[in-house]
This record gives sequence, structure tokens and C-alpha cells, in this order.
Amino acid sequence: MSSIAAAPGVPSTTPTGAGPGQHAGPALAWAGFLFVLLARGLRAMLITLVIVASIPLVSTWTGSVVRSGSMEPGMSVGDVIVAKPLPAGEPIPVGRVMEFDNPDTTSNHTMIIHRVVENLGSGQYTTAGDANREDDSTPVATEDFTARPLISVPFIGLPLAWWADRELGPLIFWLTLISVVLYFSIRPPCDPRHRRRREANAARRAAARAATGMKRVSIVLVPSLLLLVAIAAAPLGQANAAFSSSTRNPGNTWTASAALSKPLVLGDVPDAVRGITNVTATLNEGSGQSFSVRFEYAPAGSAAWQTICIDTTAPYSCSVTTTDVANGDYDLRAVATSGPTTYTSDVVENITIDNLAPTTVMQDPGTPLRGTVTTTATAADAHSGVAKVVIQYALSGSTTFRDVCTITDSPYSCRFDTTTVPAGTYTFHSVATDLAGNVTTSANVTNRVIDNSVASVSMQDPGAYLTGTVPLAATANASAGITSVRIQRAPAGSTTWTDICTDTLTPFTCSWGTTGVADGLYDLRAVMLDKAGKTTISASVTNRQVDNSPIRGFDVQTANGGSTAGKLDSGDTMTLTYTEQAALSSISSGWTGSAMAVTVRLRDGKALGLGSTDDTISVLRNGAAVNLGAVNLRQNYIGANRTAEFAATMVASTTTVDGVSATRVTLTVGSQTSGSATSKVSTSSVMIWTPSASATDVRGRAASTTPTSEAGTSDREF
Repeated sequence: MSSIAAAPGVPSTTPTGAGPGQHAGPALAWAGFLFVLLARGLRAMLITLVIVASIPLVSTWTGSVVRSGSMEPGMSVGDVIVAKPLPAGEPIPVGRVMEFDNPDTTSNHTMIIHRVVENLGSGQYTTAGDANREDDSTPVATEDFTARPLISVPFIGLPLAWWADRELGPLIFWLTLISVVLYFSIRPPCDPRHRRRREANAARRAAARAATGMKRVSIVLVPSLLLLVAIAAAPLGQANAAFSSSTRNPGNTWTASAALSKPLVLGDVPDAVRGITNVTATLNEGSGQSFSVRFEYAPAGSAAWQTICIDTTAPYSCSVTTTDVANGDYDLRAVATSGPTTYTSDVVENITIDNLAPTTVMQDPGTPLRGTVTTTATAADAHSGVAKVVIQYALSGSTTFRDVCTITDSPYSCRFDTTTVPAGTYTFHSVATDLAGNVTTSANVTNRVIDNSVASVSMQDPGAYLTGTVPLAATANASAGITSVRIQRAPAGSTTWTDICTDTLTPFTCSWGTTGVADGLYDLRAVMLDKAGKTTISASVTNRQVDNSPIRGFDVQTANGGSTAGKLDSGDTMTLTYTEQAALSSISSGWTGSAMAVTVRLRDGKALGLGSTDDTISVLRNGAAVNLGAVNLRQNYIGANRTAEFAATMVASTTTVDGVSATRVTLTVGSQTSGSATSKVSTSSVMIWTPSASATDVRGRAASTTPTSEAGTSDREF
């Protein structure tokens, strides 16, 4: 009987009896195919992400693994960031995410990536995490910036973060998942034809099975082992929160994500400019296209943009001749174009152009001058405001002037110790400088004699506002000895002098009961009689307000309760304190002192005929004025000629002032209801409250309108 054998390498087609599950159905075959396809897709994605994240290994660039959520939503924990080192001397762009050394020397961690939010000048910058409510507490110096993040690779660094935080559960799950993906990505789909071929080639497959098994084990285990080695070798740790409310990796350059940044950023522009000034812009755009950058300006808030100049070559800059436009407030922006592509920078608002010099007048200090005297000047500026006034002196016939003092806030006066200069005839003048840098020198006050060889007397300033019993004092000296010192008063600007008191012993002091004179402005002086019979009269302390009204303003204070310090917003409070109890219904009809809804109105000082730094707060109820008067914030909290209104709550309480029961009114600011955006103020000021005469005490007597300055140390409001 003959037999027929299958040709070598060709499977037999003779049925042999299928075992259980040997002939899988079509549904199972398709499921296997799709599962393997998904595994191979995941393998390809992981390999791509690892390759991109490994760029720093073959270049001078640095890599970063996200360890906190301080830059959400731009990146998440586990993202890998690739950053390009920052060349020395390259400008730091405001608005972009940058890598820098931690400036907080108390921290053990050295690397941070946050957004640059403000140029503080002098090479210092403010930074912040996008997810943090507050700016970072420590400024960053230019030299601490190290790199510019360019590429963000999502989640590929999660195993490193889990290992550093010793989160073994997610790490083990991840390793298991990756092992399954790698295994099935090289396993063929479930197909009945493969089983028949395997049965026909059982001997050949049996010989190769050992090698194939080893290959699959290697494909699964080798990448996992390499990853474990990399994790174990990575010098990761946990940062504290001394610098900001985020954590950072100290061991290497793995830090945080390079989140979104503005493509076009204007360089820093001073708040006030004059003459010829330069403006610059930085284009953070990597397409390689050729761009032209157009610098534009518009009257503040108008959006009526006009071109200043166009620059087609980086670094982009423009020389602006400010004398070609009228003095006033303007907005500035830059626009970059390349074909259909256009980028527009953020608008820098309310830049004051001021080419008009301030005015200043030196007041006559008197003659002869002896001991310590008061020197005074007046100054004003129509646009940017007065930055400082310097009072100077020079020996008559000389043009070499020396400073007596520098004053940055009104009133522009200071004390001058004449004993520090030789006796002789002197000239005095004042030099005023506005915020734009314009300078004016006053007319000279000449032939003022300084003579400390015989006698000198000086009246001490008791303060601008006087009430009740006021202590007065004078200083005096005479080589012949002092017989007496009289302190006198006169209605302001007159020569009708009346003795207040006489003292024969140093210190020369007395008390003045101001209730014995009519309210109004008074001048004060001291008259010394020495033992040689010579009379010396001091320079006058002028325009001191006597005010004995039954109720006056005592103090005004603010507190920050909002999200941004130095900016009027929801949660901030203002407290106004009277000298005694006020009739609450005179402040607002029918008010009993309980919480009442009102409107707080913030107006620019220019809109009120004041200076640009005299923004003022008033209070309304149902559109009508509440009789609290107005508070001059002495800073620029809102743009030129603009107004903003906020919902607010007003409540009254009782306090004690100089042993007398007094009324305190507290305003709590709510959300903004209308008007323009408010500005953030970074410098301190002393507020001035001018009460309303429509408010009365409990006996119906009108309140004084004498202004009251904020008590305590000068600080930033709100």
C-alpha cells in the first residue's frame, strides 16, 4: 500500500480533528488584531515622547520634570520640559516663562521655572506661577536667569516624580502596564491559520521556542530595567515653600513646564517721558519668517492708533521724539507682521508725555538767620507731577550751590542748621524736577545774612492743624546771654502780632489755648531779647490752621482684604474716624449705623482738576452723595480722566479718641459695578481726608472741613 507525504515546508490539508478552542471565531480574531494594534500604537507614542525628552542628552539644552502644579494649566506634574540656555546679555522678556536660580538663599533648592510678570528696574524682576494667586516673594536678578523653555513633553516624566515622592503604587502599576504593552506589541494577532501552521511546523517551532521566549522576555524586561536604573540614579528631592507656594527638584535641571508666553513683548517704558526716548520690542517667534515691527501710540483710552516708526531688523527698536505730540497721557503698543501673520503686544497704558517744566518759588527765609531755621519752597507741575524739590544755598558772589535738603512730597520745607556754615551773606533758591525729568530753578532770594556769632532764635513748627491746647517751643542762643523769649501770633499775612507767652529759661516753651481765638490761619514767631539789649526775631511759621470745631476728622486708614496688594478691589476696607460722636442720620438720611449698601466711586485726580497722583474716593447712596466728604489717595490708582464704581457696605461703630467717645465709619469694598480697570500701586503715600460740612455732631453742629492726614507710618494703601 503506497503513502503520500506532504512536500517539505508545505502544511498538510488533511483534517486531523480540532481540539477545544482550536478554530477561533472571526470576532475573537478581530479582537486580538485590534488589541495588538493598540499596543503597538502606545509603544510608538512612548518611544516618540522619550526621544523628544532626551534632546538634552545630545545637546547643550537642559531638561525639566514637572514636580508641582504651580504652572497649571500650562503643564501638569510629570511633564518633561526642554529649555535652551540663555545667552549672556540677552534681555529678559516680561510675560514669558523663564528658568532661573532660586533667589531665596534660605532654600536648599536651586532651580525654578515661573513666568516673568514685572520689571522692577535695576536688573530686578518679579515672577509668579500661573496657578499661584500671589507673586513670588523674592525678586530675581538678571544674572540668575539661565534658560528659556521651548518644548513641553506631556506626562513622560511621571515615573521619576512617583519615585522621588516614593509613590510606589502608581509606579508599580505603570511598570506593569508598560510590560503588557511591550509584550503584546510584538505578539501576532489571534488567527486560526497561525495555529494550523504551528501544528504543521511543530518540530521547527519547538526548536526555536526557547530563543523566541528569551527574545520576548528581553523586549519586555530590558526597557523596564533601564528605566528603573535611570530612576534610581536621578538625584531628585523635595523643595520647601520658602520662595513660593510650589515645589522644585534641586538635584539637577529638572524643574517645571515652559508654559505659554506672549510672542511679541514691549520693552519697559517709563511712566513719564520727555524729549527723545527709545522703545523696544522682543519677538519670541520661531518660524523663521521675516517680520517687520510697527510701534504705535494713541491718546489714553482712545484706541486711535498712529504709527511712530517701523523696524524690520531684530532687535526691534524705535527712537520717539515726544516733542512732536501734545503733552498728556498716551497708550503704546507694538505690532509685528509677516504676510498674513500678525502679532500684537499688550498695550502699555497711561504713559505721560511731559515736555513742560514744573514751576517753583523759593520763599524768603528771613534775615538775619541764626540757629536752625525753616526753609520753604512751592512747586507745581501740570502733567507728570513733581518728583522732588531741592533747596540750595550759595555764598553771595558764588555760583556753587550746595543742597540744604531734598523733599519729595508737599509741603516742600525742611530745617536748616545755619551753625554748620560760616557767617556771611547767602543766596537761596529751589530746584524742582518733575517725574519726566524736566527741571526748573527758581529765582534767587539774595542777601540773606547768616550770623550765629551774636544771637539766634527759631520758632518750632507746632503742626499744620491746631486745636485745643497746643504746646509751642522756640530755640535760642546768644553769646551775651538770653533775657527772655516771647512767642507771638498774628492773623496769617498780617503784622498784628500778639504775645502768647514769655519764657526766661531754656527750653523756651509754653502752651497756647487755641479756643481763645477765632478759627482760621495764623502765623507764629519767636522774639529773643539778649542781655546786651538786642532783639532778634525768628522767621515766621506761616499759615497754621486753628480749628476748634466741635467735630472734625481724626484719622483715615485702609486695609488690604482683596486678591492684589496695592490695588483697589473686592475685600479692601477704608475706615474714617471722627473726633467725637457724629449724628449718623446727617451722614446719610435715616441711617442708624447698621450695615447699609452704598457705592464707592474712584476718580482720577485730573478729572477733579487735581494732579495725576491725586486719585480720590467718594461714597454714594442711590446716586446721591453720602456726607463723608472725599479721600485723596495721593497716588495713581486709575487711568487719566477715568472713573470706577464698586458695590460696598457702610457700617458705623463707636471708638475712643483722646478719652472722648467718637464715631468710626468702615467701608468694605465689593465687586466693581462699572467704569475702567484700576491700577496697581507699588509706592507708599499719606492719604488726606476732607470731611463734609453737611455731617454734624449729635447736637447738630456742623463738622469741620479741615483736611486730616493718615496717621502712622507712610504705607501702600489697600
